[in-house]
Amino acid sequence: MVNLRGFDCLTFVENALALARCVKSGTSTFEKFRTELTHIRYASGVINGYSSRLHYFTDWMADNGRKNVIRDITVETGGTEYRKVINFMSSHRASYRQLADDATLASIKKSETRLSSAPLYRVTKERLTAAQRVLRSGDIIGTVTSMEGMDIAHTGMVLFKGETPRFLHAPLSGGKVTLSSGDLAAYVQGIRSHTGVVIGRPLEPAG
Repeated sequence: MVNLRGFDCLTFVENALALARCVKSGTSTFEKFRTELTHIRYASGVINGYSSRLHYFTDWMADNGRKNVIRDITVETGGTEYRKVINFMSSHRASYRQLADDATLASIKKSETRLSSAPLYRVTKERLTAAQRVLRSGDIIGTVTSMEGMDIAHTGMVLFKGETPRFLHAPLSGGKVTLSSGDLAAYVQGIRSHTGVVIGRPLEPAG
């Protein structure tokens, strides 16, 4: 689906990133935009059913790292390891109509098991004030959550205003893309369920 009239937090990031890659590549046709969006949004850039969508942001970061769309800079900006069981989608099956199909559910569970078995990394919100000094406009942020079964609760981008790294995002409320009034660290620290962030830095498109 391509929709530039309304976003959730992740589709806002995906669309902005796809548009930027079109501009950087020098080709701004709709077909090029759709190709970039598909490449970003789906595992290995291929649409192959519901489970090929990169539903968990941990998967999104890793897959887009392998595709050289972004570079995960969480560890190099002070990120530390933590462990968590990720199973929100399968444990809330009724909330996802596509998971009524047993094969699709099994595929999602397989992804969740893989994500849960690997170490995760985050820049804790206590360390974020220091870490944000090395951020750039356009860096992609995922807010790590304490919510059971979920890895990332919200996504957005860094936008500097003067020397202040602020958070540009599409919140659930308000009906429009919003820029935080304070810096990124203040935004993350102001929400109790946020435990830190992951950070992806967009890379130049090949060619």
